[in-house]
Amino acid sequence: TFLAAVRQAVSTVAGSSRQPSSIRHTKEIYSAYITYNEQAAKWEETYGEKTAPKAETFDERLQRYQREAKKQYIDKNYHNKDKGAK
Repeated sequence: TFLAAVRQAVSTVAGSSRQPSSIRHTKEIYSAYITYNEQAAKWEETYGEKTAPKAETFDERLQRYQREAKKQYIDKNYHNKDKGAK
């Protein structure tokens, strides 16, 4: 996940002790920002408003219609003529 990637980036950058802390901090922020942008781009590609709905093929549409017809047939109320007769 995103938090795991940020932790890994921070631990990798924080592990190098040769640089001053301000440079390490800047690198941590930059790497976290890059990771966040990558994750956000993947999310936007998958779930965002910009994604066009997948075109339904003829076979998929036919199967959907058959499922709906079958469901309507099953859910149909049957009135038995003898029901309630005394």
